[in-house]
Amino acid sequence: MIKKRNYLYKNKKVLFVLKIIDFFIDLLPIKKNSLPKEVNKILLIKPDHLGDVLLLTSVLPLIKEKYPNIKIDIIIGSWAKVILYNNPYINNIYEINHFRLDRSKKSVFNKLLKFLKDYFGVLKDIRQNYYDISINFRSYGDNLITLQLLSKSKYNIAYGSTGFGGLLDCELDIVEKKHEVEYFLDLLAKLAIKEDINNLHSFVSISKDDKQYVKEIVNRYKLKDFIIIHPGSGDTKKMKDSVFWEEIIKCHKETIVFCGTKDEKYLIKDLKNKNILDLMGIFSISQLVEFYKKAKLIYTVDSLAGHLASITDTKTISFYSDFTDTIRWKPLGSNVKVIKNHNRFLKDLKSESDR
Repeated sequence: MIKKRNYLYKNKKVLFVLKIIDFFIDLLPIKKNSLPKEVNKILLIKPDHLGDVLLLTSVLPLIKEKYPNIKIDIIIGSWAKVILYNNPYINNIYEINHFRLDRSKKSVFNKLLKFLKDYFGVLKDIRQNYYDISINFRSYGDNLITLQLLSKSKYNIAYGSTGFGGLLDCELDIVEKKHEVEYFLDLLAKLAIKEDINNLHSFVSISKDDKQYVKEIVNRYKLKDFIIIHPGSGDTKKMKDSVFWEEIIKCHKETIVFCGTKDEKYLIKDLKNKNILDLMGIFSISQLVEFYKKAKLIYTVDSLAGHLASITDTKTISFYSDFTDTIRWKPLGSNVKVIKNHNRFLKDLKSESDR
């Protein structure tokens, strides 16, 4: 049966090729496997960036609740390993740095070599594990669907939006205007796992040492009623200039603390306001979440920072770009307010501070 699919590809040439491939796949008499009655091992695939993997943590407890005795393994990019550090639901992590998702400064050639080495190394390992179910949580291209299909998993679930859907045991069609986590829930619904997105939240594991470290930082700098600005993003097009942050700072009397990585320090080098504290590069992911909990208010751009802030109860303002689909990519929870009209927000903030 020839199936009509919604593809998430903008390149017309790629789209044409995929449609031709899927057309012939649909003509083949491919036998679809049934969902196994006994499930002992599940393989998850999510080679995305940090924020995307953080969103995935919101549904991990649902899988474990459905199958209490299973082992959950996952394939991610090495950069996202920090999100799953000490995660109680994950048994084993496989790392594949897809060359098109790799944001490192390596050459394209070196990225491709690394990807091929990762791909075939992980393929060998997962084929020996004979997973009962594999679930691919990336609906965009570069989702490693070929790896999934070669994995020897008894039952493969994924979206057909990137091609090769006819080879899956359970193919879902992408329906736009949903939150990313709702797409996760649609996949899990095929395992009879259901939950309201409003009941879900992302999480990272925070150790006693993390809490102690943050406490020492807060005490060292005598921080109280402070505001955090996290100006960095993996996509430079999503960031704001120093002039914008200067205007934000002028509207607050509290101490302004800048957080981020050491590589992002250049973002604040032109700031002239003396009421700021540079703590960029001193926190791990888990420590940053703990530090966020201590703040009065957090400002971020469209980045991992907004999603990390959503884990806490701290009020957060996240400045999103016009080209970002906020319906799909906004942080979970109600404490993060997404702002797209940045100038209007700044104008209102100035009016409020002048009262």
